[in-house]
Amino acid sequence: MKEKNRRIGLLVKTWIKSRKMTQREIADYLEIKPPSLSQMLNGRIAVPMDKLFKIIGLLNPSRPEVDKVKRLYFGELLETGGYDIMSPGYKTESIALLSEVPVISLAQAAGYEPALEPIDCYAKNCSDETIRFAHEMRSGYFALSVDGEAMAPEFPDGTIILVAGGEFPEHGDVVVAKLRNGRIVIKKYKRSDDIINLEAINAAGQNFEWHCKEDPGFIQWMYPVLEATIDLRRRRWEPACRSGVYQIIGFAENYAVAEDKKKYDPDASKN
Repeated sequence: MKEKNRRIGLLVKTWIKSRKMTQREIADYLEIKPPSLSQMLNGRIAVPMDKLFKIIGLLNPSRPEVDKVKRLYFGELLETGGYDIMSPGYKTESIALLSEVPVISLAQAAGYEPALEPIDCYAKNCSDETIRFAHEMRSGYFALSVDGEAMAPEFPDGTIILVAGGEFPEHGDVVVAKLRNGRIVIKKYKRSDDIINLEAINAAGQNFEWHCKEDPGFIQWMYPVLEATIDLRRRRWEPACRSGVYQIIGFAENYAVAEDKKKYDPDASKN
């Protein structure tokens, strides 16, 4: 068991290094303390299944790498076909969680017309990129790449979100919606009877109040967001990007990077 844990930990370490991320960033994403993650990566304790799937969703390793971890985690019998996945106690959805979904841009999402085809079919036809999420995949699911800083800091530039195409949102969900003018928005969904409020993710964003019966065509389609992979390095710079004032958001070694990118206000040093 310890050898299996050690081998899985080594593979995950390789993924983290190749993505130029730190163990602290991964621990923050998993909502655990860095020493706990260190024990997992060193093989002292097993990586819980839910944490492993979140790591895969965030770092998006290649299929052979995922298959290798899968064989280690579930046993070599799974590779040879000798493992009965229908045996009592085995969760068949565990393997399904590793399924890939196509990734499309905001511009591509704006071109989708629900009367013509299912959203996942549309996404597959216009995308050349896929990604894995730590979530059970169902028909209609697709991924959307967030471009620009309009959704920051919750969804910084480069974030990829998993969207449950074909499903209805619940009160409090984050949703992706296409408005009548063709604009794609990502908002917080709230509903009271026949009035739907789409609230901005950040304070500078625009809110919408939709009276469903009075204006039925205002929203052409709307689906809930289930999960997101966030570029943690970009997120550290979001406050500095928006304010124009240089700040150290994260680790001090990034000072030189900030200097190069001029993420500071030259007059701020005089105060």
